[in-house]
Amino acid sequence: MVAGNAAVSSSEPPSAGRGQGVGDSAVYDELSAWYDERNRAAAVALAPELEALLPPDLGTCLVLGCGTGQYFHVLRPRARRLVGLDLSGQQPPSRGRD
Repeated sequence: MVAGNAAVSSSEPPSAGRGQGVGDSAVYDELSAWYDERNRAAAVALAPELEALLPPDLGTCLVLGCGTGQYFHVLRPRARRLVGLDLSGQQPPSRGRD
């Protein structure tokens, strides 16, 4: 699969979370490392495109479903306050909230 100019791996997620509910944070805790690794190349490649879409001053920026915050490096310089929310309780706090 290709997202923008970046190839995204089509590898399957770990099976541990299958069959559990969407609101079950344990599912996202288990998938976070897999997703972070799977999406890393796309996040790096798409960062310039995201940056081009953003206004110079975002003010307070709320990112829902932020995961591990792979795009925070693009948002942080333009946001007065950056807050990321994710269902997983395992996400690194230093990347989850500024």
